[in-house]
Order: sequence, then structure tokens, then C-alpha cells
Amino acid sequence: SGIVWHRRQKSRRCVQLMQSYAVGFTIYDGRSLQTQDQQPCDPFVVVECCGQQYQSVTLEERATLAPWNEQYIWPAVDLHPKEFESAYIEFKVYARNWFTRNYLIGKASLQLSFINKRRHHLYARRWLPLRTEESTETTGMLMVTVFCLKPGELAPSATEQDTAVDDGTEQDGGGDDIETLNTAVLKTTMEALPGKPHNVLINIHRVEELPSSTNPYVTVDFAGKQLKTNVTATNVQQYTFNECLRIPVVTPVYEDTILVKLWHSNWFSPDELLAQGFISFSELRNNSLPPRWFNFYGWDPNEIPDVTAVSSKGREPEANFFKGRMLMSGRVERLEPDEELPGPQSIMAMAIVEPNCTQVALMGDVYMVTGADGRNCKVELCYGSAKQETALVKYDSETLNDKVAEQLSKVVEEEDDGGNPGFEEVVNTFTFSQAEGRLNPMLVLTPDEQASQPFVMINVYTDSLLSKGRRIAYCKQRLSDFSEYDNGNPARPRFFEMQVMPDLARSKSPPSVLMVVERHFTDDMIRHNRKQIKPMIYIVRAYCIMARGIVYEGMREDKEADFFGLRISCAGMASMTEVKRGPRPLWMQALNLRVILCSESIKEPPTVEPITVTLVQAGSVSYTNYDLGKAVAVYTHMRQKDSLGKWERYDLKPQWVKLFGGNYGNQAVGETLVAFELLLWKNRDVPALLPREMWPQPERLFKKNEHFAQLRKATLHFSINGLRDLMPLPSSTYMSSNAVTRPVVTVEVQNFETDEEGRSVKNKVLTFHYKPVVRGGDARVKAESLKSWSCAALGTQCMNFEFLQVGKLNVMIPDRMILQPFIRIRVEQEATRYPLVGQVSDPTFIGESLQSLDHLLPCCWFDGVDLEKPFAEQKRLIEASVREAKMLAKPRDKFMEMTELERQAESKQRKEELGEEEAAVVSHLFRKDEERKEAVNSTAVPRELIDNAGNKRPLRLSRSELNMQKEVSFEAPPGEIVKEIGAEHSRKPVDGKLENSTAYPFVHDFWYKNVPLLRNHDIINKDDENIDWNYQPGKVFGYVKCAYKLVDGWEDAAEQAREDEMASNQDQPDDDEPEETDLQKLKRSYELDGNLNRFAFDEKKLQQKYKGIESCPSRIRIRIYLVKAVVIYGKGSGFADPFLEFQLGRNIHVSMRNMCQYETNAPEFYRVEERDVELPEDGRLEVRVLDMDSLGLRDTLIGSTTIDLEDRWHSPTWGVKNFKGIVPVENRSLFTSEYPGKNRGSLEMWVEMIESTKASDVKPSVLARPPDAELELRFVIWGTSGVRTVSGDYTNVKIGGTLTCKEYHGEHPAVQTTDVHFNCNDGNAVFNWRFVYPRIKMPTKSCIVKIDLYHYELLGDTFIGSMDLDLKKYCEKVATENDALIIGPEDLKFVAPDPGDGGEEGKEIEQEEVGSVRMTMYVMTSIEASGRRAGIGREEPNEDPQLIAPMEGRDWGTYLATWGFSLDFSLWKKLIPIMCAVLLSMIIFFAGIVAMKQLGLI
Repeated sequence: SGIVWHRRQKSRRCVQLMQSYAVGFTIYDGRSLQTQDQQPCDPFVVVECCGQQYQSVTLEERATLAPWNEQYIWPAVDLHPKEFESAYIEFKVYARNWFTRNYLIGKASLQLSFINKRRHHLYARRWLPLRTEESTETTGMLMVTVFCLKPGELAPSATEQDTAVDDGTEQDGGGDDIETLNTAVLKTTMEALPGKPHNVLINIHRVEELPSSTNPYVTVDFAGKQLKTNVTATNVQQYTFNECLRIPVVTPVYEDTILVKLWHSNWFSPDELLAQGFISFSELRNNSLPPRWFNFYGWDPNEIPDVTAVSSKGREPEANFFKGRMLMSGRVERLEPDEELPGPQSIMAMAIVEPNCTQVALMGDVYMVTGADGRNCKVELCYGSAKQETALVKYDSETLNDKVAEQLSKVVEEEDDGGNPGFEEVVNTFTFSQAEGRLNPMLVLTPDEQASQPFVMINVYTDSLLSKGRRIAYCKQRLSDFSEYDNGNPARPRFFEMQVMPDLARSKSPPSVLMVVERHFTDDMIRHNRKQIKPMIYIVRAYCIMARGIVYEGMREDKEADFFGLRISCAGMASMTEVKRGPRPLWMQALNLRVILCSESIKEPPTVEPITVTLVQAGSVSYTNYDLGKAVAVYTHMRQKDSLGKWERYDLKPQWVKLFGGNYGNQAVGETLVAFELLLWKNRDVPALLPREMWPQPERLFKKNEHFAQLRKATLHFSINGLRDLMPLPSSTYMSSNAVTRPVVTVEVQNFETDEEGRSVKNKVLTFHYKPVVRGGDARVKAESLKSWSCAALGTQCMNFEFLQVGKLNVMIPDRMILQPFIRIRVEQEATRYPLVGQVSDPTFIGESLQSLDHLLPCCWFDGVDLEKPFAEQKRLIEASVREAKMLAKPRDKFMEMTELERQAESKQRKEELGEEEAAVVSHLFRKDEERKEAVNSTAVPRELIDNAGNKRPLRLSRSELNMQKEVSFEAPPGEIVKEIGAEHSRKPVDGKLENSTAYPFVHDFWYKNVPLLRNHDIINKDDENIDWNYQPGKVFGYVKCAYKLVDGWEDAAEQAREDEMASNQDQPDDDEPEETDLQKLKRSYELDGNLNRFAFDEKKLQQKYKGIESCPSRIRIRIYLVKAVVIYGKGSGFADPFLEFQLGRNIHVSMRNMCQYETNAPEFYRVEERDVELPEDGRLEVRVLDMDSLGLRDTLIGSTTIDLEDRWHSPTWGVKNFKGIVPVENRSLFTSEYPGKNRGSLEMWVEMIESTKASDVKPSVLARPPDAELELRFVIWGTSGVRTVSGDYTNVKIGGTLTCKEYHGEHPAVQTTDVHFNCNDGNAVFNWRFVYPRIKMPTKSCIVKIDLYHYELLGDTFIGSMDLDLKKYCEKVATENDALIIGPEDLKFVAPDPGDGGEEGKEIEQEEVGSVRMTMYVMTSIEASGRRAGIGREEPNEDPQLIAPMEGRDWGTYLATWGFSLDFSLWKKLIPIMCAVLLSMIIFFAGIVAMKQLGLI
């Protein structure tokens, strides 16, 4: 069920040696957050990932919806690749408590590797259910966006991060109904989420054979929950758990890895992780895991104290130390939809039937150990924890070669062929007698199922002066690899290939052990003597063809390639090829190693030691060779005669094998193409056993049964557009300037031809010199002059040159793609010459580019392709042949020898082919006269117009001729036409750079892409999105723009030149050119664009294409559309202050520092810049994203991207989209020279170009932010009904409204309240009140309005109930369509808060309805609102609608009634104001009389 176990080692973490992953996330909203007392809370989110932590802001008084809308990026999460597979990002939502611990509402987790495997490495706007470890109930929902990037991967664009992808698992239940307000009401309780409930059941039965004094327990992690077994076991080596760890989940789940860990419990220190394993949830759901033993293998800390340091620069070392085993099983139980989902729990496991076991006795005999350094040696045989070892023997003072030296010397004296038998390596050997090497039977009980069986391990230990009993090598084998013990019939020994310990990886030859291992059902037997073998002389022949992809630590890439050789070692003998210059050395040598091997007789194949293939760097300064990397191959088949006395045929089938080197032998340093052969020395002169010819042979000499590949004639057509960004040359005495002034380009094809003596023929060369004028042109004519200019690039001033030249070269190319023929494009500065002195300096090497030809072999070279058949009929065959050839050219981790069954099948096929050939010869000798085919068939159709199937072939006529048989297709229905037009006329996004796009919606046809000029570097992938050669300092020395093709056969240069001249003199438009015939298509390269073929290889057409006024106007308007960016970079706070700048061509530099966007990692620019340029001089556009320094000292470069505008201008595909205004949006990676190869973010942008004279007629494409419209929200509160009484039998009803929206900038407060309806005893209150919220800027992340119901009192209002309205979708609709929405009046219900006891555990809490409010909502744009103004409450302007102040609940009687006065004034209530006014007037009158009297006025 997809379980993989890994032993974990206590070791110091070397973070700087791990890989850095980028993890970014956006927290949008939380919904229906369930607290312990079911009351509103102050929630915040804590995000944790691999030691990183982020905490959001704390919101206050939230329950139904908590809008955070926060974004963060961790640019460097350092993990080992194995750790990455089990790493998670976890979101925890807490409720803040002031005086106690914060309450965990729930948490959710996502697996990083699961995110990374998704499209765009992204989960976008995903609702995650929140749960606690103790319960399966959903306690809330959290909407997030998360992305995870491996080093160099493209960051998802800001648009992709903010766009939800519907994959059938979206849980947003809000719906899209905007005709009613009821859908906007957020629920306070969580409903059951759509999904299928399951129980993940992991049964831990028992553990055995653990290290001594272990306190074991097991934990299982999945879906954010962790369960563990009991921890009562102490100081045990085996323990029975019989526990079932049950984890409930509801699909869909966003992770797939069930993590099972075995721990050792410590009392006073952290627990130690012994082992961990991964189980795939998806596989376990489809197939249950039956009871099975899982074996733990790790590393001995005494041997490898720091595994991380070993694995940091390459592969992780193989686990080689047995740590124990565990019996476990598991399954996924699907529950019924209405069945209650139990909580996570550890329960007792059900009784099981344990795997069947068989008693096995393992025994062995060791003959010899070779290649082990030390004084003494012993061999250990292990099966699980059971062990047996040999006696300790001393090294042989006389090697096996010395023992047969006399025999070997006689043979050498007789030989006079001058051959190289190889040189003897100093290799230690240890010979074991039968008594010393015999391993007694080791009785074990092993499971019958192979997957449950531990490995059989063979270990080699040696003693030296500095160490004693040290394990130096090991070998892991399966029990089924060994034969049954046959009493009286000794088994034949064989060599076992040993893996050296990591710290011994630099040893020249790994040890090997010659031994026999057998198995028997009992140890009660009398063992026979071991088989006697004797040394004999053999030849191990290695066919060393070539190497590729050489890269190693400390390799210099600023000079020409080094020289390399290949050394083959076996059985103490070694031989080395000649050294050849890289980066792709071609040796083509067969090395014969005269070795001493042991065998029973000459008719039996010998016991062959493993063959070591070592890549050697030839010494330069110290004149000593340096071993870069090695591979170990096992080849055991010896060529023999068949039953008819004929030697069996040997077909040369080389394989690409990876070479590993470095300090620990785990770093890939290259690949080599090798094959092997084994035969007896005495048969070396037999003609049938002579070395096979590796060199491809020309057609006149090629024999399919004898030669590996055929050399075929081909014509290389090469078209060079120019050189770009050539770096300055190193200083020289003979140069006044360091700038390149006289570049020379040489093109050569790797030559596979040999002369009569078998030596490689010198490569043919095609040379191009830069000339300021086209051939035969006039420098005064602009279209005939070739430009050179300088510009800023690659961190300095670089030179650029136009060439626009075409050449051809007759070459011989092998027809086997496994040889991967290539061309070498070499650029040099021409040698300095003076008139009288002559040449005073050699040409100065600038750089070179190796480009593969394997994908450009002519179509007719593939098997089964017929020149007589139409191209369309054979297209699938050609594509299949190309795919098959590419598969053969892929490298393998180790050499794979053919099995015996494969050899038998090959022999059978060869006999059948031979029979067919003999039958063809016989039929040729006795053939009858063929019937002459009729010129026409029965329907009077000529034979030439009939294909093989008997069908009529269509006439192929030139476009200039009239074709009367042209078929007229039916018109599509109008709806389909409209749909197609809509699809074609929309702007689509492209993942990555446009120049690297090879899939829909844009397949690039940038024929002359910039290909970097490198040094000491092999072929590169020109469409690799993970590397930008513009930001590889010290490696790139310029670029070449070229195109090429191969055509079958040689073309006569003089005759072809005359034909080209005649064709060019005919003034024939391109549109009238005849189409390419099927024969021409079959004879040229398959992967070649027909449009390119029209002009690229005709010099005049090429110059017309790039210099003609129609195709390249004098001035071109460049329109740069800058949309958004994602910044994987941060200051100390984690956020940048990004802004843009760009360099266009030679002189245009634009900085947008004044448009800086502060404190964001996802800036939105929405900026269009237009400039006029000249091509090709101003064809380089570099856009940079910088982080503004607050002190203004020095802004920090976040990342850059570079675009070649010339490629786009001359691309037909891009030109069509540019004309239609639908150029795709590119999501371009950002890189820097300071951190080469590290993705620093991404930038959304596109470029349009148009002739400057026509720019005024073509408007720029619309690039605008999502409508920044301002909206106004209005709510009219008409009244309430059914309001619960609070104070006795009445309620003073009051309504409050609170707007939560970060984009609200209105003048009215966000909290607004109505007036009070006093003494409402029936729950029906009247208000006629208006809430107004103007100036809500769109787009908005969230827009929530909370409507509260209160009981009014002088000392403070009493909260009765509330509701939350999510109005984001209503606002988005109005902002998009600019049409006002009027919804209502509607009755919306208030819900009372829970009293705080939380209800009974396990039961759902029902919310009490405490009344309803009748209201109407108005959503309109600010422009429309200004024409329909309305005041807050009942203030003026009181229109649309006009609100009349109600009388109910607002008279003195109702007000006084709230103070205990229950007076009923009946009809007098209208006279009360008059009586009060009269009384007040009388009081004032009498007060005035008294005052005047006191003053003496009366």
C-alpha cells in the first residue's frame, strides 16, 4: 500500500546544505468559528511550517465571519528532500483570552509535496475545515491560498493565486443567488460538509529485534491528527502492542501521506525517532494493507555520525544497518453518510492471521575478497539480526596474478600483436580456505512474502594500523536471489558487488567478495566440500565510446574544456583510453583487459568480478590524473560456441550509464556510453571474436550484422542571424580595446569518420566572418549594411553583430540517435594582423555552444520510412521512431546486463530474420517474371494516382494554378462560429516565458533564440524554464542566434549556388512559392518549421526578411504592459516595498520609484509604457523589480527578467496574436546574478509592437485595474416583529448596524443606530430609519454588515441578538455591471447568543431566534448615489424612499411607562403639550413680576 520506511538518525542539521523551498500563503476569511461558550470571540491565526511561524492580527468580537486578508511568504524553508515529502503547513485558529490560555478553535494542515505536485504548485482560495484533535466535528472554515516551490520553479502569478479553481471539491456553500438577502446571512453554526466519511485504521501489532534497552512507542499522523500507542514498554527488544489507531477523515482531504513513526521514549531528554514510514492514503483506500512485517534499515552512528552532511551534496547514502521490524496492517473504512463519525482513538486491534513463516538455514562459503584495504579481513553474513562471520585472514602476500604470472608471461611472449593488455593495479586480496571461509548454517524464521523479508546482507570488515574491525563495504541481496542447497552438488561461486561506506568513496576500486550463499530448510545436514575452481586467463573487453554531461565540484566554466579519459578496472587489472578534450570526449576505443578469473572449466563462464568504470580528468599542472566519478557494472556472459560449433553472435548494444563521484560517491558527475564483452584469452585471435567496430561505417562498407551504426551522407544547412551580448575580451598587448571587433564563427559537426588506419578524421568546418555589408552590397544602402553596436548586458558593456549569412556543409552523420551527434558553434576574435609583421596573436576564444542534432535526423533515416509513400501516412511512424530513439538515449543509474530470457528471445528473433533473408535469396534465384501492372485501373485512373491501399490520391497543384477539384466544406452553425471567435480573440495566460512555451495557448516559433556561448559546458535545453542564462555570471560570454537543418544526401555546392541564384533572380512573392513536396519533407529534418525553411537557408531571402523595409521598419513602437508581481523576498518584517524599472535597448532607462508600493509581496502595477526603438539595436528589454530602501541609500534588486524583442517581431505566430491584440500574458520568473538559479518571484506582463507610423491608428490594449468604482450601501430599517421581551412584558427596541470593510472611506461612522421604540410589548417595533455607507472602494476583499438587536436602557443597552450579512458578491455585481441593486423589503431573523454553558457534549447546539427585522438594501455606484442623495436616519435629503417619523413608541406615555408610570391619557394626550406651554408661560410671567418688584420697577 505504498509504504516506504526510512531510518532517522540523530544528527546535527546542516541547514546551509539543504534545499531551500519557498512557501507562501494568503489567509482570507474564517467562517462559523465555534468557541467553547459559543460566544463571539477575538480570533487570530497561527501558521506553522517546518520551524517557521506567522501570526495574523487579532480581530475583535467575531463569530460568523472573520476577514483577515493577510498574505505572507517564507522565501527559504530549508529541508532535505526526504523531509520535504512529509512536511506540512498548518493553520491554527485561536480565540484570544486575556487571563487564561488562548482557546484553540480548530486547525487544518496541507502537505507541502501534495501542493507542489498540483498545477502551478498551488491551492487557490480553498476552504479548509477546522477540527480539533479530540473531535471530528467541524469547528469552522478557513479560506486560504497556499503555494510551495522547489528551487528554481516558477512562482504562480498573483492572478492565479486569487482565482479559485473548480475541481469539484469546493465547499463554499454561499451560492450565487443575489435576488434575496437571506443568502447573505451567515450561519453561526457549522453544518455537515459535503463529503464521504472514512475511518483510517492503522493496526500496530508488535515490534521485534530492536536495539537493546529500547522504550518503544508508535505515532500515526494524518489529516492534522496524531495518535500514539501506549508508552509502558521499557528496556525491551520486542513488544506486543495490538493497538488500532483510528483516525476519522472526511474526503476530500488535501494530503496523501500517512506518517507512521517509531520512537524511543526518554525520561530526561527529547524522545528519539528510530524510524518513520509513509503510507499512501489513496492506495490504502483502494487496497487494504494485510498484516505485513516492515523492516527498519538505517545507519550505525558509529560509522556515519552525520547523515545530513553525507547527503547534502548528492544522493542520500543507502541504509545499511538493520534496526528492527514491525508487524502492522491497515485499511480505510468507509462509513454511511448518516453514520456518526467517531473521534480519533486508540482501540484494541482485532485478532489477525500472521503472515506465514518458514524456517530457513542460510549458509555460505567465502573464497576470496579483493580490493579491501587492510591487514586482516573477515566476511559477515546477516539476515535481520541473525549473524554469522568467517575467520579473520591476513592479506595475500602473493596475489592471484602473481600465482599465474608464469603462465601469463608465456602467453605474452608468444603474442606479437603489440596489444595493450592493461596495467596491473595494486589491489589487496584475501584468500579464504574452506575452513576459514565456511559460514555455519544460520537458522532463521522468515516470512513467505518477499516484501516482508529482511535483506540478506554481506559485510566486509578489515583491520588496519589505525582501526580494528571496521566495516568497509556491504551488499544487500534478497533471499530469493540464492539457490537451494543441493547435497552432493556444490554450487558455483560468484562475485558480489560491494558498496563501499560513504567515507571510502574515493577508493579506486570497490571491494568484491567471491562466495557461495545457499539456503536450506534445516541446519541438520552434513555439508559437502565447496566447489574447486582454478584461475584462468580471460579478456574483459570494454567498448568506451563517449561521455557527456560532465560536471563536478570545482569545475571551471570560464575556460576551455579539460581533457578526459575513461579507465576500466577489473580483477586487479586496468586500462585507460586516450584522453580527449571535453566537454563531450569521443574515445571510440575497445579496451582489452587480460584478467585472471576463476572457473570450474573452460566451458563454464568464470566468476567475473565487478567492472569499475572511472571518468578521469587528465592532469595539467601536477601532471597527475584525477578520478571524477565511477560506475560499477556486472557482466557475466561469456561468448561460447553453439551446438553447431559456431560462435554466438555479439551485437554491440551500448548503454548510457551515470557516473557518481564527490567526497561520498553520491554526486552525479556525468554519463558515459559503454558496452562489455567477455571471452577466453586463448580465443582472442578467432576472427569471429575480434572487437566489434564502434565507428559508424559508410554505406559502401556497412554491414548490419557487423557494424553498430551506419554513416549516412547529409548536408548541414546553417543560417546565422548574428551574435549578441559578447563579453569584453581579456586584456592583451596587441589590442587597444577589450571590446570584440572582428568576431569569427566556426561551425563543425562531430566527425565519426575514420581513415584507413582507424584514426578519427578531422572535423569539417564552416566559417563565417563578420562583414559590415552584405555580400555584393553597398554600405550606403541601409538595407544592405550589417550593424554592430554595444549595449549594457551581463553586467557590462557588450558587443552585438548582425551576420545574416547562410552556409552548407557536406557531412557524415551516424543514423543512431544514441550517439547524439551534435554541432559545435565556436566564436573567436579574429587574430591580429599587421601589414608588415603579419599575424601577431592567435585567435581569442570567446565561447562555444554545443547543439544536438539527434532530433533533426532526416525522416527517411528511420526504419520503415519509405520515400515513395506520402509524408502524412508516415508521420505517426516517424514520431514513434523519434520517441523510441530518445528513450534509448536516456541514462541509467547502473549498467543493466541482458537476462538469459532476453538473450534467448533475441537469438530467436535473429534466426527468424536470417530465415527470411535466406528465403529472399532463394526467391530471388528462382523468381518468376512479375506481372506487368496496367498503366490505368478499371476506372481509368493512372497508376501514379493510386496509393498502396488502392485509394485515389488527391492532386497536389501549386497555389498559383487553378484547382477545379477543390472541396468546399460546409459552414459551421452560427453558434459554433461565435464560440470559436470568442475563444480565439481572448487573451490567455502562459505559464512561464513566451520564448519557452511549447504548449497551448502559445507554441513559440522564435527560430533564432539567444543560445548562450559557454565554456567547458555540454549541450543545454534551450527551453528550460528553471534557468535564465542572462543571470549566470562567469558562465555566459555572449549569445548566438542561428538555425540549421539536415537534408539527406550531399548537395553539390556549385550547382546548388547556381540554382539559388536563378531562384533569387525570379521576382516571385513568398505567397506564390510552391509548397514543399512529400519527398522534400521526408529527406529533411522532421522537427523543422516549414515557415523557417522558406527563407532561413537562402541568404538573400534571409536578408530581405531581417533588413527589408516591409518586415523591419525604421522605427517600432514598443508597448510594455506591466500587471502584477509576486515577490519571494522579504526584509526583516517579511514584506518588501517593490517598484519597477526597465532598460530598453541602448539608451532608454525608466525608473518608477515614485510609484513604489509599500509593505506588500504581491504588488499590482497596471502600468503601460510606450517607447520607440530601432531593431535590432534596441531589441533587448530588461525589467527589474527592486525593493526601495527607506533611507534612500541603496535599493535592493529583487529580481529581473530579460526579453528579446527581435524574436517576437519576426515570429509569425506572435505577429498574428499581436495584430489581433491577444498576445498572451506571460508569468515570467525573476532571477538575479547574485543568486543564480534561485527563483526570486514572478512578473505578469506582456509586450506589443507596432510600426511607429501606424501607432496612432492602433490604440493600446486596455490594461486597467479591476474597476476602482466607489459604491454606496443603504439599508432602510422598516421595523421588527416577534422581538423577545427583556424587561418584564416589554422591550425598548433599538437596531444597530456595523460595517466591516477595509475599503470603506465614507464620512458616516461604520457603527450606526436607529432611534428607540419604547415600551414594545408585542415585539413589533417601527423605525423607518436609514443606514448609509458611502464610498466603499472596489475591489474589496470582504464586506460584512452586522445587524444587532438591543434593549435600550439608560445605564447600558442589553444585547438580544444579531445577524451577519456577507455582501461581497452584491458589491462585485454592481461594480461590474454598474446597475443598482434594490433587494427587499425582506424579513431577516435575529439569533440569540448561546447562554455560555456550551450545551451537552456531543450534541449540536440550536440557536434561538429572538425576532426579525424587515429591511431593504440598496447597492449603487457613488455616481448614481450622488444623483439620488439620501441622509442618514431621517435627515434631509429624505427621499428614495421618503421616511416618515413613526408616532408609535415615541410618545410620553410609552416613555414614562418604562419608568413605572402606567398612565392612560386617552384623548387628553393631544392637550398635554398645550397645557405644559401655558403653565410654563405663567411661571415665567410671575417670575418676571417678582424680579421687577425687587428692582423697584413696580
